[in-house]
Amino acid sequence: RYELNAEARLLDSPDLLWENAMAEKLHDKVVAHFDVRRRTEILNQRLSYSLDYLHTLGEHVRHLYSVRLERMIIILITLELGVGLISLFGEQFSPHGALFL
Repeated sequence: RYELNAEARLLDSPDLLWENAMAEKLHDKVVAHFDVRRRTEILNQRLSYSLDYLHTLGEHVRHLYSVRLERMIIILITLELGVGLISLFGEQFSPHGALFL
């Protein structure tokens, strides 16, 4: 968007045209004929929509990653709880404290 608005300077008259009034008028007519201002506004709107879409997509991907991470943590906690319960009950039923399957 910066390149479109600032560096391209499509809407501004070039410095070369300031010296020649006729060339500046011709430049203004060309800009008006091709409706450069409106096209630039449309491009800015489309860029804004695209940036919003990319932002939303990025948020969605981050959300999916966090959901996956939370599921992994829940699975690890469940496994740790299961191992703890097995070792607890294994000590109660085993004569030597070892787990026999």
